Amino acid sequence: RLDLSGNAIGDAGAKMLAACPDVAGLRSLDLSGTDLGYAGACALADSPHLGRLRTLTVGDNPRLPADGVAVLRERFPTG
Repeated sequence: RLDLSGNAIGDAGAKMLAACPDVAGLRSLDLSGTDLGYAGACALADSPHLGRLRTLTVGDNPRLPADGVAVLRERFPTG
């Protein structure tokens, strides 16, 4: 479990997280209030390392548009 809620990592941080092989074992990720946007959502959805993720929380991210949420739901349907 990784809780980054309230940390303004933005899209750059989400891209770094998505590219990091050390997250391969994550089952739960909280990115609430992290200034996540569409580019960060796409990076997370495309990550080869987040295959075990079961819960993804992205609430309170005003820059994240509905199509970004849809991209995440498609990859992480139970999150």
